[in-house]
Amino acid sequence: IDPLQTGDLNFIDDRRRYSDIGDLVHPRRVFRFAHRQRFEPLGQRFGVVWTMLAMILIGAVAFVGFYFAGSFWMWFPLRAVLHVAITVLFILSEYWISASAPPERRGFVLGLYATVLSLGFALGPWIFSQVGSAGFLPFGLTFAVVMLAAIPVATAWRESPAILGDGRPSGFVRYI
Repeated sequence: IDPLQTGDLNFIDDRRRYSDIGDLVHPRRVFRFAHRQRFEPLGQRFGVVWTMLAMILIGAVAFVGFYFAGSFWMWFPLRAVLHVAITVLFILSEYWISASAPPERRGFVLGLYATVLSLGFALGPWIFSQVGSAGFLPFGLTFAVVMLAAIPVATAWRESPAILGDGRPSGFVRYI
């Protein structure tokens, strides 16, 4: 769930007179690619649930950090932290679904996941249109909504699969 999406942050950038929002978008992709190989060991070491709960908290705190970050340069590390947290959540949630859903139901479960995720993305602009971009309220609401994502993760902790490492590179590197 990303209630305060990149487009919504543009309004805040304009108000603070940050002129080049593109500088904030591109590092997200660099950070995601650079850190992707580190996510599997996190899940192996701490478990899927604990890693996901930590990333939910880290992401929520990063969203609040945007409110307190008065200087443009401070948004770069916040973006890095936020997007690493979001990427870890995507990877581990999709791993959880793939490992837990029976093959004949996997498509349905992934479709349900995608639908709920889409509703979360739609919720952000709606909240923003209701509360605006001024003050702490949009950031506080974003923190609260993101923290709500911890409820289903914590509720289903017993069904969390273990990530078993086999010593081979994971993801994209395996195919090179």
